[in-house]
Amino acid sequence: MAENFFTERRRVFNWPVEYEDILLMLQGKNMKGENTHAPMVVTNAHAVIIAASLGILHNRTKDVGKSKLAIPIETFDSQKFGNTELSSYIGLIFLLSDSKNPDKNLKKLRESESDEDSNELHMIHVVEKYAAGGLEYLRGSLTDKGDSTGELVLETEVLRLYA
Repeated sequence: MAENFFTERRRVFNWPVEYEDILLMLQGKNMKGENTHAPMVVTNAHAVIIAASLGILHNRTKDVGKSKLAIPIETFDSQKFGNTELSSYIGLIFLLSDSKNPDKNLKKLRESESDEDSNELHMIHVVEKYAAGGLEYLRGSLTDKGDSTGELVLETEVLRLYA
């Protein structure tokens, strides 16, 4: 059996509860959990990966804060975008998080096994902050565009990437 990207020492990925409506909206639901439109993602894990990607794209971070919800880290190993485990995106987002000094993050991933636990905690914490920043960005963009499903905002972001 293949070893998971993350060890079992860190069990959750935290995100700010204040953005629960955004995560539900990306899953095609309202705050009651009722289906209201076509979903863009299947799980909260998919949604926070998209949010962290937006955080990286717009260089936005935000502290998760005390009011938070958690996603079991195993979810990122078991869920995929296409053929790629979501945990791989956490690693990629972490590597991209310091564009001025990318070797620093690469070195952090290569440190000794005795530092492995703290390195994983650091990596997850960095990506959590980008996810929170991306959710904050997404909320502002949804409000500015009057987009109740998120489709217009995310389509604009994808087109911006390929322009």
